[in-house]
Amino acid sequence: MSLIGITYTERVPTTGIPEMEVLRARYLESLRNCRERGIRVLIDGREEPEHIWPKLFCSEDAGFYMADYVTETEGLVKEIRFDKIYMKDF
Repeated sequence: MSLIGITYTERVPTTGIPEMEVLRARYLESLRNCRERGIRVLIDGREEPEHIWPKLFCSEDAGFYMADYVTETEGLVKEIRFDKIYMKDF
């Protein structure tokens, strides 16, 4: 699996764990790998510690987090920004 073209080795056990939890763990592992490669991971404009990252999967107050990938002029990703998005009823 990869996130923005960065692949990683499987570190997440899959036996006996619900599929959604496995997918979340893999996504968080991808974010860790991005950060280790020098890509900043921002939540609400701040670099948060890893124990805060699972809140990306929570949908409270009718809002959810959306990722924006910010690139350098050469097209390489330099930041992944997660901002809370609220849906408005029309």
